[in-house]
Amino acid sequence: MKFFLTFFSLLSLLPITVHAALFNAESIQLDNGLQIIAIPNHRAPIVHHMLWYKAGAAQEITGHSGVAHFLEHLLFKGTNHPERPLAAGEFSKHIQKLGGRDNAFTSNDATVFHQTVSKKHLKTVMQMEADRMRHAIPPEEHVLSERDVIIEERNQRTDNNPHARFYEQMRSALFSEHPYGRPIIGWSKEIQAMNSTDTKNFYNRWYHPNNAILVITGDVTLDEILPNIQSIYGVIPKGTDIPIRHFPVIPDFEGKTVVTQHESQIKQPQWTRGYRVPSFHKNKEDALALQVLENILDGGATTRLYKKLTVEKKKAINVSLSYSPNNYGTASLWISATPAEGTSLQELETEIDALLTDLIAHGVTDQEISEAKTRLKNSAIFARDSLSTPAQIIGQALVTGSNLKDIETWDIQIDSVTKDQIQNVSNRYLKTGEQETYNYVTGYLLPKEETQK
Repeated sequence: MKFFLTFFSLLSLLPITVHAALFNAESIQLDNGLQIIAIPNHRAPIVHHMLWYKAGAAQEITGHSGVAHFLEHLLFKGTNHPERPLAAGEFSKHIQKLGGRDNAFTSNDATVFHQTVSKKHLKTVMQMEADRMRHAIPPEEHVLSERDVIIEERNQRTDNNPHARFYEQMRSALFSEHPYGRPIIGWSKEIQAMNSTDTKNFYNRWYHPNNAILVITGDVTLDEILPNIQSIYGVIPKGTDIPIRHFPVIPDFEGKTVVTQHESQIKQPQWTRGYRVPSFHKNKEDALALQVLENILDGGATTRLYKKLTVEKKKAINVSLSYSPNNYGTASLWISATPAEGTSLQELETEIDALLTDLIAHGVTDQEISEAKTRLKNSAIFARDSLSTPAQIIGQALVTGSNLKDIETWDIQIDSVTKDQIQNVSNRYLKTGEQETYNYVTGYLLPKEETQK
């Protein structure tokens, strides 16, 4: 799914039905600005309901990292709708009583709330989620206790995990002075200082129908569910003065940037490099070519990175390349490897640079391109079988600047990527060796007693 959770511009203002497409999604926009996507899947009388807000960690005010994620937690702490108030914790309990399940997550560019229930309970779920859009006011005692929960969450997931701390520092260096350089969960000291005023300000700034996308997939059609959507979500007033999302331009580095971290918990060293590259929103043509290139280099055991470094040269026990183009702003591409016994990090880095230099000099083969495109298109076919994956794919794409046509024709666009386009992005973005400017950061994660040679 990582290969195409990424396509990307806002939905048309007019109703659209896309036929003979990947997901056959239907779309309309309400008068209050809420974008609606319905994805029919009639295999079972079940629905997956996702509400995407175009506001995540990247929309936080400097010095207040973690507020978007904190607010996500607090939206489970009750609502004060005059007709249907809910006490703290009752939202999820009620979903469970309906036989469903629910959750939420925060990313750089979005905060998302989702539920899976029987089709007959869809109207109830819509009503509950709509109430949270403008009537979520958690009691003060829950604000403070939930802040403690998040502090502990950071302790467990990041502060006590050397790999997580290393990646956090790498990303901070790669996106220096940019919102994407902040951890989504927040920096420790800034989490400790968060309060109800911070979350209320974020909530009032961003949580409005004209800054949200409702995606419903399952045993429904748009015509069938639209009356309930209109009567439940359509009556919520649109927000005024919603800020425009924009990010600073990040200049290339004027020298090599290196992050070296020594950890007593680490037994095997790790080499990592992160490149800044275009997202779909910034450059769709380059992003498509980078997706094909990603699959050529790391699309399985027979592709270049694993075959060359692990099987043939035995310089690494594992190696991976991951491209994440689903950002509203600049995206990133990461290469990571663990050296085999007897191989130093410097030797492994030299081998990886040699592989990239060869790629830039000689390009890729027609067979590699054909096989990569087949794997990518197969991933799209498999995604259609899932209830929730299409909603995840479409929601993620739309909140990061795509349009529905790009999503529905993604397989056709992948097929159109040429060898010259792949060569072009390789030459421009996967740079190695000495140069005037650099678009990457290199990292060494080492055992405590070792030093980089």
